[in-house]
Amino acid sequence: MEERLQENLSKSTKESGFGLALLQNSNSKQAQYEAAKTSIDGNQTKVSCDEIPTFRNMIDTVVEQAYDTKNAIELKKQRSSFVCVKGSSQDAVDKANQALLIFDDPYMKALSKPAQDREVSNREGQENGSGISIDVAMSSAKTSGETKPTFLISQIVPGSPGEKAGLKLGDTIEHVNGKAIGDYSIAQLEAFLTGQPGDSLRFKVKRGSQSLDKDLALEPFTPPRVIDRKLESNFAYLQLRNFQGDDLVVKMQEALGRHSKSPGLVLDLRNNPGGSFDSAVKIAQMFMDEGTIVETKIRQPSQPENPIFANRIYEVTKEREVISGTEFSSKPREVPDLLRGRPLVILVNEYSASSSEVLTGALKGRDNVVVMGTKTFGKGAGQMNTIPSEDGTGMHYTQMRFFDRFNFSPGDGGKNRYGIAPDLEIPRQTYTAKVPDAQLRNAIEVLKLLRK
Repeated sequence: MEERLQENLSKSTKESGFGLALLQNSNSKQAQYEAAKTSIDGNQTKVSCDEIPTFRNMIDTVVEQAYDTKNAIELKKQRSSFVCVKGSSQDAVDKANQALLIFDDPYMKALSKPAQDREVSNREGQENGSGISIDVAMSSAKTSGETKPTFLISQIVPGSPGEKAGLKLGDTIEHVNGKAIGDYSIAQLEAFLTGQPGDSLRFKVKRGSQSLDKDLALEPFTPPRVIDRKLESNFAYLQLRNFQGDDLVVKMQEALGRHSKSPGLVLDLRNNPGGSFDSAVKIAQMFMDEGTIVETKIRQPSQPENPIFANRIYEVTKEREVISGTEFSSKPREVPDLLRGRPLVILVNEYSASSSEVLTGALKGRDNVVVMGTKTFGKGAGQMNTIPSEDGTGMHYTQMRFFDRFNFSPGDGGKNRYGIAPDLEIPRQTYTAKVPDAQLRNAIEVLKLLRK
């Protein structure tokens, strides 16, 4: 599944506090780690990295707050062996990243100021790239009968460069920048579609009998927080592309309000890499009368030899929001149950991660809720993003694990990825004009059955 072109070329949502990342080979990591300690140009002034505030503050943060205390202890022992270029903040960031390899944690990273600025921009819901997804179908040429791939546009994000250029669902892409699309590798196509602001693309597309040229100017864009529309039988469709943006919870309430009379809803979390944990907890309340939402175990600032963890259980009653565990708090419920017993189908896939898994885990198994699609990514951990130094550099580190009400975690934030299994496994199928989204088609049929 991970080799499917559609997901490889999909939206340019960037990694965030609850986002996706690739696992790296641990052997190569260890080699990089050892080589990094003293690797430096002989013509530059060498100092212990701990003398540079950027490095020192980053490592202090990780040692005192990272969930993995075993490797935090090891980092604490090894930190003095790293050598940096005197006065170079960038070299300090690079060496901090190399020091963090000891964790074998793909989500642990030191961020330069530009990277930290992008992190903040991502949290505000801004995206880069073309905003289109491409699907591949095999078709036979009429004359030779030869089978060859056809590249179809299967999704266009509202407000994206792809939409502004006038591309349409079902358009067949034949050329990119004057070259036949089949001549590009998947990596090259991905680079085009998730390019940088200022890049430009020229597509030649076929739409019915027409051949059209479409120019795309890649620029940052902010898609709607919630994409919603009516489906057949007055069912409602709501898509969350991520859990970013301070106004996400409000926008979700508004979207549910627009569909308050719908007899059933589809919540689409496919390809949603996550975002704000708090937003996921609030949105879960919109689909619950009462019950446990999620449980967490969070490292508190402490020395790794004697770590302190806080356990929290997030629950909701008909009137109140409750957090119990290490500490207790209770306040009037801010978000009401907007589902009100109506049937709900949640669509997920192998790229639904983090906050998507928090929300899915909170709702799976409840009355009139069916999870469909394929198993989720399997992260099970959450990150904190901080700016520990005055130079604006940032730190992204794993601080917590989360569990559903049955004490199941979809992963450990590293190599152990279990994922949340759907109630009904429906593999994704290739886009066609007749059935552009087979999983959604099946979700509608399930809602019809749940209504009876």
